[in-house]
Order: sequence, then structure tokens, then C-alpha cells
Amino acid sequence: MLFGELLEQNSFEEWKNDYLHYDQLKSTVFDLKNSNNSDQSSLVSNGKPVLSDDLEIKHGGERSTLKTFYSKIFSNSSKSVYANDDIELTNLDLSGFSNQPQIRVILSQIISEVKRLDTFYQAKETEVFYRINTLVHKLNDLYGINDPQFNDELQHETLKKNHHDSEVGSSSDQNISLKKDSTELDEKLSVTESLNSEVDEEANVGFGSTDHLNSFHNHDYDTDDEVDNTVDEELIQELKDTYMIGLNLKEFIALNKLGLTKFLKKTDKVLNLGGFLKSNATEELLNFEDTKIFKNFTITKLEIYLNRLTRLYGLIKNFNINHNSIACVELEKAQIDSLNEELLTYTRHQNYIKRYNKANVEDLYRITYEKFAFKGHVFKIPSLFFEKNNWYIFFIVIITIILTYVKTLNDRVQGRALAYSWFMCACWATGVIPLFTTSLMAPLLGVLLNVAKNSDGSLMSRSSTATLAFSQMWSSTIMILVSGFALAAALKKYNIAKYVASAILSKFGKSPTLVILINMFISCYLSMFISNVATPVLCFGLTEDLLGSLGSHSKLAQAIALAIAFSSNVGGMASPISSPQNIVAMQYLSPYGINWGTWLGVSIPVTLLANILIWGFLLLVFKFKGEKIKQQKMVEVKFTAVEYFIILVLIATIILWCVSSQVTYVFGSSGVIAIIPIGLFFGLGILNKDDFKHFQWDVVALAMGSITFGKLISASGLLSTVATALQKKIGDWNEYAIVIIFGLLMFVIGTFVSHTVSAIVLLPLVQEVGEKLDGEHAVEVLVFQMALLASCGMGLPSSGFPNVTAISQLDRKKIPFLTNKLFIANGVPSGLIAYAIVVTVGYGIMKAIAK
Repeated sequence: MLFGELLEQNSFEEWKNDYLHYDQLKSTVFDLKNSNNSDQSSLVSNGKPVLSDDLEIKHGGERSTLKTFYSKIFSNSSKSVYANDDIELTNLDLSGFSNQPQIRVILSQIISEVKRLDTFYQAKETEVFYRINTLVHKLNDLYGINDPQFNDELQHETLKKNHHDSEVGSSSDQNISLKKDSTELDEKLSVTESLNSEVDEEANVGFGSTDHLNSFHNHDYDTDDEVDNTVDEELIQELKDTYMIGLNLKEFIALNKLGLTKFLKKTDKVLNLGGFLKSNATEELLNFEDTKIFKNFTITKLEIYLNRLTRLYGLIKNFNINHNSIACVELEKAQIDSLNEELLTYTRHQNYIKRYNKANVEDLYRITYEKFAFKGHVFKIPSLFFEKNNWYIFFIVIITIILTYVKTLNDRVQGRALAYSWFMCACWATGVIPLFTTSLMAPLLGVLLNVAKNSDGSLMSRSSTATLAFSQMWSSTIMILVSGFALAAALKKYNIAKYVASAILSKFGKSPTLVILINMFISCYLSMFISNVATPVLCFGLTEDLLGSLGSHSKLAQAIALAIAFSSNVGGMASPISSPQNIVAMQYLSPYGINWGTWLGVSIPVTLLANILIWGFLLLVFKFKGEKIKQQKMVEVKFTAVEYFIILVLIATIILWCVSSQVTYVFGSSGVIAIIPIGLFFGLGILNKDDFKHFQWDVVALAMGSITFGKLISASGLLSTVATALQKKIGDWNEYAIVIIFGLLMFVIGTFVSHTVSAIVLLPLVQEVGEKLDGEHAVEVLVFQMALLASCGMGLPSSGFPNVTAISQLDRKKIPFLTNKLFIANGVPSGLIAYAIVVTVGYGIMKAIAK
């Protein structure tokens, strides 16, 4: 593998642009070689490079002349690269080379790179040491933990460095420089000072971006005598985060050092220098002037600080101080857990895994077999066929095959649609296949089983079915979902979400029950204006830090995640634009004079009461005694024009969504409006390609499959057949009984298929039934009730967009907060609570308004 590719694949994602610009340097070498036939004296004049306009370097599609490159070098350097026509690397004698100008150009670029790398390293080193010292200070306050071994190690290495430096010093100037460096080191580290002095001293050192430090420093810890487990977990997570940064910094040194050595070797080869640069320039470049990145003591000091974290981690986790190896393994495993997010390469992944679990890595590639003896013969069958999960898949597939080929309904197309429904719903309900994978199979199975009909009842061809299926996979609703991700990403990236979350939490103290209720109200009534498709994305963005600090094991975190999902579902009935099914319902209600005012008059009290009762149910189910939410101070965010622009775009998008029905002649649909923030944020550089990559595309895939499945089932006529048969049974019943029966059917279909599909299928039938009743306002009452009840289905992760978003939320260890069992156990009762409120309170208010 070329080193440039190796560097690209193994560099830390957040520091991509700060590593050695290896490809750019290599490109310069080849350009200089190609220019060797030109007048070499033109390359250097008066001790500085003079380059022709046609000599260019190319890197990543960008073109810039070496003349421009050097103008930047000399304008940004306080010290010239050249002095009296001599390169700063004093040990090099270039007199024997005819291509001295090219060599000088290369060396000056390398020196510039070394200085740039050192500047970045020193900033990050200061950040890491500050974080460690701050953490030690907090641990000392909370537990009385300190680490005397750290002081001994650091003092020993400092004395050893000073002794070595004084021995190798060859001039008085060098000794003065070394003495100064030693003094600054002692002052900076303050190994004999107290922890308080150490933290205060380090805090005054300026370094790069302080976003991570501000977030780190703004944590508010309890200092009471009684410390709970939440504090322990929070401190451990901060320690692991700091340890990971330190390890990445250590690798930063190693990769860049290797890169410099490789580049000098490459230059020797291209310019035919016979290994001159690698032999004579390597050591001086690595120890150039005041730089410290490649000096031996630098890596030693970094390792001392990382060892300090290891010992502290062992103390926190109640390990014996002699069991540091256990603590070290756990810390490195924490870095393994973050590799997926950091998009590191397979090779690096394997190397780290082998350090703590070599046996498991080997098992990944070893196929095990179960042996069976039959009539003297031994048969080996792969063990994977005996795993419980695979047995579930086998059972689902067998039932699907039976339903496909055994006549269950008079209509063969609807019989195949029944098999299709069984497979999709069973996989979604059990989770034996990843939810998004099941969703992506919706077009495949729908076409293979040929489940769709034309409007005249004839069988649709497979090519037409495929066209129909894929036409549903990127709809207006999906565009709203992606737009919600873009809005949430901008709010998060520029700390607007953190500001809002801290403002809310700072107002309501430490009460978990109150925090759950407030989040429910925000989710519900924000859905009123921006739909319950985009709302859960925004709300989970607001609570990300809170949920992350609690972890997936926390009952409180699970309750908050479910609360946001359920309240967003309830919010789907809050306004005519709060969910797709409401938009469908308004097509039937508008002729009867139902407007925004009528809708809100019913929905606000219904949603308010439903949220309170579901909140009470969650408090009964989830026992989170002992779990505390740390009272957070309001994060101070310095708003610039960018932050205000993001807020302006958010408000404008919400307003346009609110009036979307009035501006269809301009935009056509809400999905087109949803493109506005995407175009603005990415077009103006507020968000970038990496932000786009981190959208929850598994959620998008799940939503796509759900919509496609619903459309194909609707096109099969299966749901219409079921609803029509039910209508014949209850045709003579009174209005309220029909509300109860059709409401339950709406609830079931909304749970297992989708809210929108249940509305599309049942609302025409409900309207037909209502017109046959004697009541004056029976039609609008029944249709309105069904529209509200469509949002009550929330028993499965696939039941609605809020559930889809909630099931995809992960903690800092990439473990989901919620499971399918949690959704079924809590979603079904919560949906029934909402159902009961709609058919009682909602029905009563609607009847009163209708009169």
C-alpha cells in the first residue's frame, strides 16, 4: 500500500487536514524533477526561491503555483527559511549536487511542514494535559483520589532529559536553550504544586479550538458526601474520552515521523541523491530548532500522562492498583468501541482488537460445526443453523411459503399479499433481521410475490409493480425526514441545540419526572408545526448530551427516549399538518367546514390529557430511583451571523410548512419546502459532506420500506377487503359503536403497517358508513375520530416515524437505548391510553362542537 493511502486511512478523522501533507510534498518533488531541464539558476535568487509561473503543484484537484506557496511561507514565518544562501539544516553540504536549487526548495517545504505539525501538536498536547489535570482535580474533590506515582515518574524523566541534554550540548547557546526549555517544562507541569495550582496554570495556556474544553469544563458535579453511580459513569466516560485523544495524539506523532522518513527516501530516489537526505537530514529534521513533536521526551511525557489515566481508572473502578493491565485493556477497548464512528480502517481495527481479545478475533473467521452420528456416519452441520435467531427466520420463511402457495383467500393476489404482510410484519416485530434491511426488502418481495393490482382490478405486471414500489421510496415524506436531519445537524454542529437543551434543563433542576414531562410537551407541540416526522429528530438532538451521559443501561434514559417517541406520535394528531394522515383526513373534512380552529379545539385537550396519562404510565413502569440528572448550567454560546442564519432558516421552514396548503401553487408540496434548508446549509458550507454522511440513513431506509410496503398492500386490495367485510357486520350499529370498532381496526393497522396507510384505507369506508347513518354530523365526527386514532398505533419500532427514529438512538458505546421488547411492552399500553382518550374526551368535544 502506498504511504499516502496508509496515512489517509489511519489518520484520526477530526484531524484529517492536520497531518503531514505527504501527497502534496511528493507532487512537488516530481514537478521539480520535470523542471530539471529549465534554467536552474532561476529557482533560487538572493537567498530566496524564485519560481516560474508555469511551475505548479497539484493536490486533491487544487492547483497553486510554487510562487504562491512560497509567498505564504515567507509571509507567515518570522524567520527566513534561507540565510546567506544556506539552508537552515547546517549539517548538509550540497556542493556536490548539480540540482541544489531543487533540494533547497524541498527542504524548505519540509521545514515548513515540521513547524506546522509541531504547532498543532503542542496545542493538542496542552489540551490533553489540561483535560487530565482538570479530571484529576475533580476526582480529588469527589473521592480524595490522587496519584503520587505520577509526580515521581515525571520528575525522574525530566531530570533524565536535562542530564542527557547537558551532556550532548555543544555550545553555550544550546545549553541556554536547553536550560530554558527545562525551566519552562517545570513551570508548565508544576509537579510539586498542588492540583489546584496545576489546573489554574494550565487553564491560562492558549491553544486552538476550545469547543471540547468548554464542553468538558461546563459539567457540573455534585460535591456532596453521598456520590451515586451516575457520577462514576460520567467521570469514567470523560476519562475514556481523554484517553482516546491521548492515544490518537501518540499515533499522530508516529504516523508523521514515518511519513517524513518515507518522503526523504522518496526524494532521494526521484532526484537521484543516493540516499543522501535520508542519511543526513532525517535526524536534524526530527530535532529541528524549538520543535518538540519528534523529540524522545515528548512521547515519554505523553505516555506518563496516559499511564496516569490508567491508574486513575483502576482506582475509580475499584481495581487493585497492581491490576493496571486490566484497566489498560478496558481503556483500549473503549477506543475500539469508537472505531466505527471514526471510520478507521479494517487493519487498524484488527490490530486494536488483537490487543485485548485475540481469541474472539480468531473466532470471527472460524466456522464451527455440530456433529451428528447416523448409521455409523458422522455428519457435520455448521453451528449457525442451530442459533435461535436463525430458527426464527426459518419459521417466518416457512409460514410465508405456506401462505403464498396454499389458498387462504378467494382472491389469489390478496392471498399472496397476506403472505407478504406476514413476512414484513413478523420481521419488524421480532427484529430477527435488522429493521432497515427488512424495509429494503419491501420492493423485492412485493415484486417477486406480484401483490399489486391496477385500478381496474387486473393484475399489475411485475415491471409496473417495481416502478410503483420505487416511486414510493423517495416521497415528500422522506424529504421532510432528511430535512429534519439537516436542521438537527446544523443545530447540533453550532451548539444551538446544546444551548436550548441546557436552557431547558437549567430551568427544571434535577427532577427526572419533570424533565420527562417537559420533553413530552416539547415533542408533542413542536409536531403541531413541523410534523411528527421531523420533530423526533430535532428532539433527540436536543437531548443527545443528556441521554449520552446516562447510557443505554439507564431506566431514565429509556423512559426519556420512549416518552419522546410516544409524545411525537400523540403530536401527530395535534394539527392538520402534524402528520401525513391528517393531510389525507382534511381532504374528507374540508367539505364539512372543519378548519384549523375546529381541529385545534379538539386536539389540544386530547393531546394534553394523553401526554399526562402516558407520562404517568411511564413513571409506574420505569423505576429509576437513585438516578439523577445533574443540574446543568446554561451553556454560553456566542452567536454569530451563522447561528442567527440557521435559526432564521429553521423558523422560515416551519412557517412554510404551516402554510404549505396555501403555497402549493409555488412549492407543490411540503417535501419541496424541505429542500430549502438542505440547499442553504450545504450550499453555503454551513454543513459539509461529512455531515451528510452522518445522517441516519438506516432510519431513512426504514421509512422508505414502510411507505413502500403500505402502498403495495393497499394496491393489492387486501385491506379494503378486510374493512368491507367488517363494514357489513356493523352496518346497523350506532355511531359510537362504529367509532369503537373501526377505531380498534385503525389502531391495529396503524401499529403493524403505518399510520398513513390505515388512514388511506379506512377513511373512505368510514365516510361511506357515516353517510348511511341518521346523525346530522355523523360523517365529520367519524372521519375526525379515525384521523386522530390513526396516530395511536405505537406498539412496534416500525409503527411510525417517531418510533423509527427512537429505536435508532445509540449511546456513547453504540448500544441502542431501546429494544423491540421495550417498544411492545410500553407502546401497546400507551397507544391504548391515547385510544381511550380519543374515543371518550375527543368524541365528546367533537359532538359538542358539531352541534
